[in-house]
Amino acid sequence: MQTQLRTLSAGALLFALPTLASAQGGADCNVPTVINAIGTYPYDSAGASSSGFDGNGGAPCAPNGNPFESDLFWVYTPATSGTFSASTCGGATYDTQISVHLGADCTAVCLDYNDQDCGNQSTVDVPGIAATSYLIQVGGWSTGGAGTEGPGSLTISMPPPPVPPGTNDDCSIPDPLVGLGSFAFNN
Repeated sequence: MQTQLRTLSAGALLFALPTLASAQGGADCNVPTVINAIGTYPYDSAGASSSGFDGNGGAPCAPNGNPFESDLFWVYTPATSGTFSASTCGGATYDTQISVHLGADCTAVCLDYNDQDCGNQSTVDVPGIAATSYLIQVGGWSTGGAGTEGPGSLTISMPPPPVPPGTNDDCSIPDPLVGLGSFAFNN
């Protein structure tokens, strides 16, 4: 019986740990890879096809109409409301472009697009709503075939919520005191 419990515990531990292999983006906007947490997700778009998805009812999401080459898809559902960033900055070895769409599949509608935010990589900041799905598309910028695919990482981040006044316990960002008088605090 004790051996069975150890096996079960080890299995439960493996189930609870995130696996980086599952972060590879899906090659089809109808079957995106699901990510439900902020973090960095490695991928490799080498050999991926170009989907033709633009998420804007026939009009391109990208203002220049440039198609995504070797694109991959993820669907992110934030646990809390607030602006989140989706970025390939510092994580891709090729010229990327990125777009974020409202929805979880090929019916999603474009919210924002970026190319060249940080050198040849891209970042999009989106005001997210908790429990709402956002389709993220990452692909190479079409330069005639060369340099439009390769390894990279998609980073999903969200700044921490602001600290309410009077509860700040960080001396690097003190609460301002204005005027004369007594000021309540909690030690």
